[in-house]
Amino acid sequence: MRILMVLAKDPSQGRAKTRLAATLGNERARELASAFLDDTLEHASAAASAVGARLLLLHDPPGEAGRAAFLDRARKLGIELSLSPQLESPSLGARLERAFADALSRSDAAVAIGTDSPDVSREDHASAFLALETAPAVLGPASDGGYWAVGLARGTGAERAFLDEIAWSTSRALSDTRAAFGKLGIRPALLAERADVDDAGSLAALEKRLREDPSRAPTTARALGVSGRLS
Repeated sequence: MRILMVLAKDPSQGRAKTRLAATLGNERARELASAFLDDTLEHASAAASAVGARLLLLHDPPGEAGRAAFLDRARKLGIELSLSPQLESPSLGARLERAFADALSRSDAAVAIGTDSPDVSREDHASAFLALETAPAVLGPASDGGYWAVGLARGTGAERAFLDEIAWSTSRALSDTRAAFGKLGIRPALLAERADVDDAGSLAALEKRLREDPSRAPTTARALGVSGRLS
């Protein structure tokens, strides 16, 4: 079995896209975070179906209110998924370590994505599982020095790497994670570079991409007022 995990914050709580909120305001940031989440879930659902994976949403906040909000969203989107709370920890590394340890206890391969890259395609997500057929780990580099996806094969112990000294949410996150894997003797496969969207500059770049092809993230395109392809 394979598991595709989406780590997501409930946008209605005002805890997502805080860097965008600093320039766009809280309400606009919530609107965009909601659109990013919907597009991510739709792409992830299609990818999971294509590779025979279970789609698992790890929600924040972890309580019943957070679970109910995501279940309602999935119903409206017509998406089938399982839900589980994220580990209550300020450390992304600890949350990833727990998520992968749990997922790999009942699957052969697991991939984790966030919701900062709404125009990453279903084919991109599926490519992570294809890479894990021959590699113990896989990383999808992001243009800001982080990564849009990370995946592990069962039985490598690679989840321990996330507890290493990794400068999360910085331009060193990818290089630090590769170094942490290296300490465990693991060489991850690398996927195509894609873009995270977490500030005004990356949002402007996303809007440009969607003006060229709104179908890459249709809900986000509508939220940005993008209605058609450029001639």
